[in-house]
Amino acid sequence: MKKLTTLLFVLVFASSMAFAQNNDADVDQTGNNLDAEVSQLQNQNSADVDQASEQDAISLESSVYQDGFSNSATISQDQDGEATVKSSSANIEQIGNNNWASQSQAMFQNNSNHDHSVRQDGNRNWSNQSSTSGYSVDFDVLQVGNNNDAEQVGNSASASGAEITSLGNGNVAEQTMANLKNDATIYQDGSGNYAAQDQTGPTGFMGNGNTADIEQLGNNNWANQMQDGNNLNATINQYSSGNWADVSQTGFGSTATVTQN
Repeated sequence: MKKLTTLLFVLVFASSMAFAQNNDADVDQTGNNLDAEVSQLQNQNSADVDQASEQDAISLESSVYQDGFSNSATISQDQDGEATVKSSSANIEQIGNNNWASQSQAMFQNNSNHDHSVRQDGNRNWSNQSSTSGYSVDFDVLQVGNNNDAEQVGNSASASGAEITSLGNGNVAEQTMANLKNDATIYQDGSGNYAAQDQTGPTGFMGNGNTADIEQLGNNNWANQMQDGNNLNATINQYSSGNWADVSQTGFGSTATVTQN
């Protein structure tokens, strides 16, 4: 009887552990030189990190790692008042299916070296990264799997770069960067992909020295690039049948290249 009771307890405990896999992490930091790190290794995980600098700061750093099924992660970094932030980084890595990642940074124009990165390995992933103002801002997304979606927006960020790499089928990538001397790159390897890049100048002005590159390997892909300004460069490379490209440039001193095989 004692052995049977012990066995029943083990079964009930194991069953409860199997279902108790929902982890929630909420991190709020305010001050100078902030660092937040979240690691979740179960299913149905949720992480929310908010950082705000109210004084001069050397760095703001946030990272979220999730390994499981149906995960969501959000990182928000803000610069308040007249504070100066020398550098900031926001990184999300998700392994599993049905993942959702969102990152945003709001910095003053005179602050530089701000990095966003998202890594998603699995099916049905979604990511969004955005930055307001600042310069030398880097966006980087890597998605491995099917039915992926990546969106990146850089408002008033100059001398910055945005890159999306999608390895899988049914991927969608959109990038919008509004300012000067920005580079945008989309690489998709798979069929049924769609890529769109839109580069303009700051509010009330034309862009200058912006570069947009797209390379698609697979069937039924199409790419659309629109640039507004001067000294612009747009390149689209599509390798396979059924692809089409639409490039629109407004201004002078610009070049556009389309290669389809």
